[in-house]
Amino acid sequence: MRSFGHRVWCACSAGPVEEQRKELTKQATLMLLACELFAASFRGGDAGTTASKDEEVLLATHWALAGRACVVAGDRDTAALRCFEAATKPWEAAGLAASSNREPTLTKLAQVAAQVFIWSGEVHFRCTAYQDALTAFSKAWDVVASRPELQAALLEELLRSCYIQASSHRTAGNLTLAIELLTLALATLPGKHSPEGARTKARLLRLLAWCHADTGPEGRELALAHAREAVTLCQPGTEDAAVALQVVLELLTASPEGSPAVPPALLTSAAEEIMNTAHALMKEPTASASQCLAA
Repeated sequence: MRSFGHRVWCACSAGPVEEQRKELTKQATLMLLACELFAASFRGGDAGTTASKDEEVLLATHWALAGRACVVAGDRDTAALRCFEAATKPWEAAGLAASSNREPTLTKLAQVAAQVFIWSGEVHFRCTAYQDALTAFSKAWDVVASRPELQAALLEELLRSCYIQASSHRTAGNLTLAIELLTLALATLPGKHSPEGARTKARLLRLLAWCHADTGPEGRELALAHAREAVTLCQPGTEDAAVALQVVLELLTASPEGSPAVPPALLTSAAEEIMNTAHALMKEPTASASQCLAA
Protein backbone atom coordinates (compact mmCIF):
# COMPACT_ATOMS: atom_id res chain seq x y z
CA MET A 1 0.00 0.00 0.00
CA ARG A 2 2.87 2.33 0.85
CA SER A 3 4.49 1.67 -2.50
CA PHE A 4 1.20 2.19 -4.33
CA GLY A 5 0.64 5.51 -2.57
CA HIS A 6 4.09 6.65 -3.61
CA ARG A 7 3.39 5.69 -7.25
CA VAL A 8 0.10 7.65 -7.18
CA TRP A 9 2.01 10.66 -5.83
CA CYS A 10 4.64 10.47 -8.57
CA ALA A 11 1.98 10.11 -11.25
CA CYS A 12 -0.05 13.11 -10.15
CA SER A 13 3.00 15.36 -9.82
CA ALA A 14 4.40 14.50 -13.24
CA GLY A 15 3.77 16.26 -16.53
CA PRO A 16 4.19 19.78 -17.88
CA VAL A 17 3.13 22.66 -15.64
CA GLU A 18 0.64 23.88 -18.26
CA GLU A 19 -1.19 20.57 -18.23
CA GLN A 20 -1.23 20.47 -14.45
CA ARG A 21 -2.89 23.88 -14.28
CA LYS A 22 -5.75 22.66 -16.44
CA GLU A 23 -6.61 19.95 -13.94
CA LEU A 24 -5.66 21.43 -10.59
CA THR A 25 -8.64 19.99 -8.77
CA LYS A 26 -7.93 16.49 -10.08
CA GLN A 27 -4.29 16.84 -9.12
CA ALA A 28 -5.16 17.93 -5.59
CA THR A 29 -7.57 15.00 -5.25
CA LEU A 30 -4.93 12.51 -6.37
CA MET A 31 -2.36 13.99 -4.01
CA LEU A 32 -4.82 13.63 -1.14
CA LEU A 33 -5.41 10.01 -2.13
CA ALA A 34 -1.68 9.34 -2.22
CA CYS A 35 -1.28 10.80 1.28
CA GLU A 36 -4.18 8.75 2.61
CA LEU A 37 -2.67 5.57 1.17
CA PHE A 38 0.76 6.39 2.53
CA ALA A 39 -0.66 7.19 5.98
CA ALA A 40 -2.85 4.07 5.97
CA SER A 41 0.21 1.89 5.48
CA PHE A 42 1.30 2.82 8.99
CA ARG A 43 -2.07 2.11 10.61
CA GLY A 44 -2.58 -1.60 11.22
CA GLY A 45 -1.81 -4.02 8.43
CA ASP A 46 0.77 -6.71 8.26
CA ALA A 47 4.39 -5.60 7.99
CA GLY A 48 5.88 -2.61 9.75
CA THR A 49 3.16 -0.27 10.98
CA THR A 50 5.55 2.29 12.46
CA ALA A 51 7.03 4.93 10.19
CA SER A 52 10.74 5.57 10.31
CA LYS A 53 11.87 9.14 10.93
CA ASP A 54 12.68 9.66 7.26
CA GLU A 55 9.27 8.28 6.24
CA GLU A 56 7.61 10.57 8.78
CA VAL A 57 9.32 13.58 7.20
CA LEU A 58 8.34 12.40 3.71
CA LEU A 59 4.70 11.94 4.71
CA ALA A 60 4.59 15.36 6.42
CA THR A 61 6.01 16.92 3.25
CA HIS A 62 3.45 15.12 1.11
CA TRP A 63 0.61 16.39 3.33
CA ALA A 64 1.99 19.92 3.13
CA LEU A 65 2.22 19.88 -0.67
CA ALA A 66 -1.21 18.26 -0.99
CA GLY A 67 -2.65 21.06 1.13
CA ARG A 68 -0.92 23.65 -1.01
CA ALA A 69 -2.35 21.97 -4.11
CA CYS A 70 -5.83 22.30 -2.60
CA VAL A 71 -5.23 26.01 -2.02
CA VAL A 72 -4.04 26.53 -5.60
CA ALA A 73 -7.00 24.55 -6.94
CA GLY A 74 -9.36 27.01 -5.23
CA ASP A 75 -12.46 26.41 -3.12
CA ARG A 76 -10.73 23.56 -1.26
CA ASP A 77 -9.87 25.38 1.96
CA THR A 78 -11.36 22.74 4.28
CA ALA A 79 -9.33 19.99 2.62
CA ALA A 80 -6.23 22.21 2.68
CA LEU A 81 -6.54 22.81 6.43
CA ARG A 82 -6.98 19.09 7.04
CA CYS A 83 -3.76 18.41 5.11
CA PHE A 84 -1.92 21.16 6.96
CA GLU A 85 -3.00 19.75 10.31
CA ALA A 86 -1.65 16.33 9.32
CA ALA A 87 1.60 17.89 8.09
CA THR A 88 2.32 19.66 11.38
CA LYS A 89 1.24 16.83 13.66
CA PRO A 90 4.70 15.12 13.81
CA TRP A 91 6.40 18.38 14.78
CA GLU A 92 3.82 19.23 17.44
CA ALA A 93 3.97 15.65 18.76
CA ALA A 94 7.73 16.03 19.19
CA GLY A 95 7.07 18.77 21.75
CA LEU A 96 9.42 21.39 23.17
CA ALA A 97 12.36 18.99 23.18
CA ALA A 98 12.43 19.14 19.39
CA SER A 99 13.17 22.89 19.46
CA SER A 100 16.73 22.41 20.72
CA ASN A 101 17.38 19.09 18.96
CA ARG A 102 19.50 19.58 15.84
CA GLU A 103 18.88 16.10 14.45
CA PRO A 104 18.53 16.40 10.63
CA THR A 105 15.08 14.79 10.48
CA LEU A 106 13.75 17.16 13.16
CA THR A 107 15.21 20.12 11.28
CA LYS A 108 13.33 18.99 8.17
CA LEU A 109 10.13 18.56 10.18
CA ALA A 110 10.64 22.06 11.61
CA GLN A 111 10.95 23.55 8.12
CA VAL A 112 7.81 21.78 6.94
CA ALA A 113 5.90 22.85 10.06
CA ALA A 114 6.95 26.52 9.85
CA GLN A 115 6.00 26.76 6.16
CA VAL A 116 2.68 25.01 6.76
CA PHE A 117 1.80 27.27 9.71
CA ILE A 118 2.28 30.29 7.42
CA TRP A 119 0.09 28.72 4.73
CA SER A 120 -2.50 27.82 7.37
CA GLY A 121 -2.58 31.42 8.58
CA GLU A 122 -3.30 32.60 5.04
CA VAL A 123 -6.13 30.07 4.59
CA HIS A 124 -7.67 30.86 7.99
CA PHE A 125 -7.62 34.56 7.11
CA ARG A 126 -9.41 33.89 3.84
CA CYS A 127 -12.01 31.90 5.79
CA THR A 128 -12.39 34.87 8.21
CA ALA A 129 -11.07 32.76 11.09
CA TYR A 130 -8.87 35.66 12.10
CA GLN A 131 -7.83 34.46 15.56
CA ASP A 132 -6.85 31.09 14.09
CA ALA A 133 -4.73 32.93 11.52
CA LEU A 134 -2.94 34.84 14.26
CA THR A 135 -2.38 31.60 16.20
CA ALA A 136 -0.92 29.91 13.12
CA PHE A 137 1.51 32.79 12.53
CA SER A 138 2.52 32.67 16.20
CA LYS A 139 3.28 28.96 15.85
CA ALA A 140 5.30 29.66 12.71
CA TRP A 141 7.38 32.21 14.59
CA ASP A 142 7.91 29.79 17.51
CA VAL A 143 9.42 27.30 15.07
CA VAL A 144 11.53 29.85 13.20
CA ALA A 145 12.76 31.39 16.46
CA SER A 146 14.00 28.00 17.63
CA ARG A 147 15.70 27.35 14.28
CA PRO A 148 17.73 30.41 13.17
CA GLU A 149 18.81 28.50 10.06
CA LEU A 150 15.22 28.71 8.79
CA GLN A 151 14.93 32.50 9.06
CA ALA A 152 16.53 33.24 5.70
CA ALA A 153 13.99 31.04 3.94
CA LEU A 154 10.80 31.83 5.86
CA LEU A 155 11.05 35.07 7.84
CA GLU A 156 10.33 37.36 4.90
CA GLU A 157 7.22 35.38 3.95
CA LEU A 158 5.96 35.47 7.55
CA LEU A 159 6.53 39.23 7.81
CA ARG A 160 4.80 39.86 4.48
CA SER A 161 1.75 37.82 5.49
CA CYS A 162 1.49 39.62 8.84
CA TYR A 163 1.76 43.03 7.16
CA ILE A 164 -0.85 42.25 4.51
CA GLN A 165 -3.33 40.94 7.04
CA ALA A 166 -2.70 43.82 9.45
CA SER A 167 -3.32 46.34 6.65
CA SER A 168 -6.58 44.60 5.80
CA HIS A 169 -7.66 44.53 9.45
CA ARG A 170 -6.90 48.23 9.85
CA THR A 171 -9.02 49.04 6.79
CA ALA A 172 -11.86 46.94 8.22
CA GLY A 173 -11.54 48.58 11.64
CA ASN A 174 -10.23 45.43 13.37
CA LEU A 175 -7.54 47.41 15.14
CA THR A 176 -6.83 44.95 17.96
CA LEU A 177 -6.02 42.16 15.51
CA ALA A 178 -3.97 44.51 13.34
CA ILE A 179 -1.91 45.62 16.35
CA GLU A 180 -1.38 42.01 17.50
CA LEU A 181 -0.17 40.95 14.05
CA LEU A 182 2.23 43.88 13.77
CA THR A 183 3.52 43.32 17.30
CA LEU A 184 4.18 39.68 16.39
CA ALA A 185 5.93 40.72 13.18
CA LEU A 186 8.17 43.18 15.02
CA ALA A 187 9.05 40.51 17.59
CA THR A 188 10.32 38.25 14.81
CA LEU A 189 12.92 40.74 13.63
CA PRO A 190 16.50 40.14 14.84
CA GLY A 191 18.08 42.63 17.23
CA LYS A 192 20.72 43.79 14.75
CA HIS A 193 19.27 45.07 11.50
CA SER A 194 20.66 44.99 8.03
CA PRO A 195 19.70 48.01 5.88
CA GLU A 196 16.82 45.97 4.45
CA GLY A 197 15.82 44.80 7.92
CA ALA A 198 15.75 48.40 9.16
CA ARG A 199 13.49 49.36 6.24
CA THR A 200 11.17 46.48 7.03
CA LYS A 201 10.96 47.41 10.70
CA ALA A 202 10.32 51.07 9.84
CA ARG A 203 7.48 50.06 7.54
CA LEU A 204 5.91 47.88 10.23
CA LEU A 205 6.28 50.65 12.81
CA ARG A 206 4.60 53.20 10.54
CA LEU A 207 1.56 50.97 10.09
CA LEU A 208 1.51 50.20 13.81
CA ALA A 209 1.61 53.94 14.51
CA TRP A 210 -1.47 54.51 12.34
CA CYS A 211 -3.28 51.62 14.02
CA HIS A 212 -2.69 53.11 17.47
CA ALA A 213 -3.68 56.55 16.19
CA ASP A 214 -6.94 55.09 14.90
CA THR A 215 -7.84 53.86 18.39
CA GLY A 216 -8.45 57.46 19.45
CA PRO A 217 -6.77 60.07 21.68
CA GLU A 218 -5.55 57.39 24.10
CA GLY A 219 -3.39 55.86 21.38
CA ARG A 220 -1.78 59.08 20.18
CA GLU A 221 1.37 59.02 22.32
CA LEU A 222 2.08 55.39 21.52
CA ALA A 223 1.49 56.13 17.84
CA LEU A 224 3.99 58.98 17.97
CA ALA A 225 6.55 56.80 19.76
CA HIS A 226 6.38 54.19 16.99
CA ALA A 227 6.49 56.83 14.26
CA ARG A 228 9.52 58.53 15.80
CA GLU A 229 11.33 55.20 16.07
CA ALA A 230 10.60 54.57 12.40
CA VAL A 231 12.35 57.85 11.53
CA THR A 232 15.50 56.78 13.38
CA LEU A 233 15.66 53.60 11.30
CA CYS A 234 15.54 55.36 7.93
CA GLN A 235 18.59 56.45 6.00
CA PRO A 236 18.46 60.24 5.39
CA GLY A 237 17.86 61.14 1.77
CA THR A 238 15.72 58.09 1.05
CA GLU A 239 12.05 57.86 0.22
CA ASP A 240 11.51 55.91 3.47
CA ALA A 241 12.88 58.83 5.47
CA ALA A 242 10.49 61.27 3.80
CA VAL A 243 7.50 58.99 4.38
CA ALA A 244 8.46 58.42 8.03
CA LEU A 245 8.81 62.15 8.68
CA GLN A 246 5.47 62.79 7.03
CA VAL A 247 3.79 60.25 9.32
CA VAL A 248 5.24 61.96 12.40
CA LEU A 249 4.14 65.35 11.10
CA GLU A 250 0.60 64.19 10.37
CA LEU A 251 0.29 62.64 13.81
CA LEU A 252 1.62 65.79 15.49
CA THR A 253 -0.76 68.08 13.65
CA ALA A 254 -3.84 65.87 13.95
CA SER A 255 -6.46 66.93 16.50
CA PRO A 256 -8.47 63.85 17.39
CA GLU A 257 -11.99 64.50 18.56
CA GLY A 258 -12.22 64.21 22.32
CA SER A 259 -8.57 65.00 22.96
CA PRO A 260 -7.96 66.44 26.45
CA ALA A 261 -6.78 70.01 26.88
CA VAL A 262 -3.02 70.34 26.43
CA PRO A 263 -1.00 72.44 28.93
CA PRO A 264 0.70 75.51 27.40
CA ALA A 265 4.19 74.12 28.06
CA LEU A 266 3.40 70.97 26.09
CA LEU A 267 1.87 73.06 23.32
CA THR A 268 5.14 74.96 22.99
CA SER A 269 7.11 71.70 22.90
CA ALA A 270 4.74 70.21 20.32
CA ALA A 271 4.96 73.33 18.16
CA GLU A 272 8.74 73.13 18.23
CA GLU A 273 8.71 69.46 17.22
CA ILE A 274 6.27 70.21 14.40
CA MET A 275 8.54 72.97 13.12
CA ASN A 276 11.66 70.78 13.33
CA THR A 277 9.93 67.82 11.66
CA ALA A 278 8.55 70.01 8.87
CA HIS A 279 11.99 71.49 8.30
CA ALA A 280 13.57 68.03 8.17
CA LEU A 281 10.93 66.85 5.71
CA MET A 282 11.49 69.80 3.38
CA LYS A 283 15.23 69.04 3.38
CA GLU A 284 14.64 65.49 2.18
CA PRO A 285 15.52 65.31 -1.55
CA THR A 286 12.95 62.59 -2.15
CA ALA A 287 10.05 64.50 -0.55
CA SER A 288 7.38 65.41 -3.08
CA ALA A 289 6.10 68.93 -3.61
CA SER A 290 2.78 68.02 -2.00
CA GLN A 291 4.58 66.67 1.07
CA CYS A 292 6.60 69.87 1.40
CA LEU A 293 3.54 72.08 0.90
CA ALA A 294 1.66 70.08 3.55
CA ALA A 295 4.54 70.63 5.93
